[in-house]
Amino acid sequence: MATERSGLAKMFIFLAAPLFILGLFTTSMATEQKDSTYEKMGAVEYTLENSILLYTHSKIRCATQCHARPACWMFLHASDECHLFEGNYIRKVPRDHTLNLYIRKGLRKLVGVREDLTFDAAADYCVFLSGLMHTPRSSTEAADFIVLVATYGYTGARKVSGRWVDRSGNDVTNDFSSFWGPNQPINGPQYLCATISKGEVYDVKCSVGRPFVCDIDTSFPFPAQG
Repeated sequence: MATERSGLAKMFIFLAAPLFILGLFTTSMATEQKDSTYEKMGAVEYTLENSILLYTHSKIRCATQCHARPACWMFLHASDECHLFEGNYIRKVPRDHTLNLYIRKGLRKLVGVREDLTFDAAADYCVFLSGLMHTPRSSTEAADFIVLVATYGYTGARKVSGRWVDRSGNDVTNDFSSFWGPNQPINGPQYLCATISKGEVYDVKCSVGRPFVCDIDTSFPFPAQG
């Protein structure tokens, strides 16, 4: 009888072990699926200047670390690297491998991007971050804009049929009229974009690389802009 019970016990352990391991695996997968605080934006080949570097293999642990810091709104993770970001402007530091970028859901934030991109590339980058290029509509907003880009930068406005229209389709022609720079606008045939410099608006060519500001809103997805 004792031998029979011993055999049954061994059989139970033999069957229970893989079930236990499967349970851990399933729980881990469920945990991954339950993390809905951050949205994966895509893979990038850079880290962020002034980000906080931690080491963990788990994306969930990386997200938890970001969530524990009230100012953290974005993180990048790959392999064992976890980069937490709390800043108001982005400057990219190139890497030799890709990382996945995640942004906190329900976020509304103006973020300066201190990288020189053409207007179209800047517009695409803001969409990648679930946002649109920001367009100041007063000299006060222009002053705040300069703080984010440090020097000067593209607004989200473009000249369409003689009118200045921002990325949301709003006509900002009358807004710009109150803070054009000296001898502005030039109104040249290729001067179809606008920058902010020294708190004033200047019309410029769209093909030159300049910094810009993204108005990020992750409460709902923005459509791709043309």
